[in-house]
Amino acid sequence: MSVTAARSFVASGVHCGIRKTRNDLALVWSTAPATGAAMFTVNRMQAAPVVLSKQHLEHAQPQAVVVNSGNANAATGEHGYRDALDHLAEVLA
Repeated sequence: MSVTAARSFVASGVHCGIRKTRNDLALVWSTAPATGAAMFTVNRMQAAPVVLSKQHLEHAQPQAVVVNSGNANAATGEHGYRDALDHLAEVLA
């Protein structure tokens, strides 16, 4: 079973250096119009990507998600929030 088991989903993974050797960054995309849904942490301290993802999901019907493995991107402060905004702008461009 994989994330592409459902019809119209494709995915790709690469090694971007978060982990030592294994793939650690993935893109999952629906080739057909899709409805976005997500489950987020209930921790009081939420990483910038979580905050931005929640906001984005309230106003969009995303067809793709970028996922990393091995790095929570948490407790990064204002710099991390700006980095997350920059990444989001690149993905949406």
